[in-house]
Amino acid sequence: MTDTTAPQANQAAAEQTPPAAEATSSALHQLYLAALGLPLALADGLGHAFQEAVKHGEAIEPQSKEAIKAFTARVGKVVDAPVQQTRTAVKGLGDRLRSGTSKGTEKLEDRLVARLEKMGVPTREQLQALSDRVEALAAQIAELRGRRED
Repeated sequence: MTDTTAPQANQAAAEQTPPAAEATSSALHQLYLAALGLPLALADGLGHAFQEAVKHGEAIEPQSKEAIKAFTARVGKVVDAPVQQTRTAVKGLGDRLRSGTSKGTEKLEDRLVARLEKMGVPTREQLQALSDRVEALAAQIAELRGRRED
């Protein structure tokens, strides 16, 4: 007598395997489709974000231009007087040095004075004042953005 239980068990197992294999195949196919569609979905999202950023930029552009003009004017007022004072002091120093030095040293000093004037070398105080102004402007811009969002 032959045992028919083993072939029946194998047949039952074979009938249960295809749905599991089918589910795996379906999941892999969905993963494949997602991988294909992901770059397009990201591009659409980035395009939309870019358009929104452009809209926001257009909305605050006039305010930003005015803030930059005001900042430039304030920086000019703060920096001009000390720069002029420094130039005058350097020229005075150059004049005093020239009175007691040889012609070779005079030429070197003249070059140094001219370079400093051309470079508009600011003092430590001038740089700190400029930094303070930039921080104030950044705070104003943040405040304007906050008002716009409300």
